[in-house]
Amino acid sequence: MFSIAVDARNTLGECPLWCDKTRRLFWTDIEGSELLAFEGDSNAVTRWSLPERLGSFALTEKTDVMLMGLASRIGFYDLNTRSFTELVSSPGESGTRIGDGRCDRSGNYVFGTMDDGDPLQSIGKFHRLNAATLCTDQYVDITTIACKNGQR
Repeated sequence: MFSIAVDARNTLGECPLWCDKTRRLFWTDIEGSELLAFEGDSNAVTRWSLPERLGSFALTEKTDVMLMGLASRIGFYDLNTRSFTELVSSPGESGTRIGDGRCDRSGNYVFGTMDDGDPLQSIGKFHRLNAATLCTDQYVDITTIACKNGQR
């Protein structure tokens, strides 16, 4: 048996990520261009409106700063000031957006780009934001991906 913890009414809710330090469950409403957090102790939900769709995100050493893969760029987002600091533009081809991603054991942000059109074309790729250099490179040489996480 299960129950709904939060009736958030997201258009496309994805990427749930638990933060042990803050005891919050974070997720994105991609089409709503929002980051959300649920605090189970208080049943409070916090929403952060973003300048564009949030495909994926990662926790950082600072509990009030997230690494975000917005549709067209990657950067740090300060939850307190609600400001975004761009690191790099998306390495994806024209017509793609950043999709699902997570950090690997070395702290590199591994993510995919996906076609943002309809019908989908196989133009997405896997990329990595190197934690040491903050530069992106192609992570895996697989070139025939329309949507690398099976959303459609």
